[in-house]
Amino acid sequence: MIKQILALAIFLNLVGCQSNSQQPIVQPEEKKHIWIKYKELEKACRESTSAQFTLLKRELKGKYVTWKGTIQNVDLSYDDTISIFIDMGTTSSYGFIDFSRVVYLYNQTYDDYVLGFRKGQLVEYTGKIELISNYDRIYGMQCDVHLSDWDILWSETLK
Repeated sequence: MIKQILALAIFLNLVGCQSNSQQPIVQPEEKKHIWIKYKELEKACRESTSAQFTLLKRELKGKYVTWKGTIQNVDLSYDDTISIFIDMGTTSSYGFIDFSRVVYLYNQTYDDYVLGFRKGQLVEYTGKIELISNYDRIYGMQCDVHLSDWDILWSETLK
């Protein structure tokens, strides 16, 4: 009986004991920034062959960019995520022939201050490239860029 109690005490002691060793600290993944101007990316969108464009998309996906543009729209969706549409210098728009240059900062939970942005406000922003598309079913050739993990770095104040 004493052996059984002793064995049970040892077992309970082993089960209840915790290791003093520390868990390894996991470092956040480093943000890889690429210094490419939007106009350079747009030129590649329009002038690359499909094979070249596929390689470009693979190379840029997951990289961070920093650009300046003008707010075109701020959208608060039903699930309380915010998307911002940034005009990067639209050249012309004629119905179905549209040469718009828009970057989408999409689906991110954000502070209320973002809702204070207005159409026409100049901003500098950074974000991670999730998608680059050079074709739109409605408008034809485009250079659509979708950024996640974005942040507004600077904005001009409107009067």
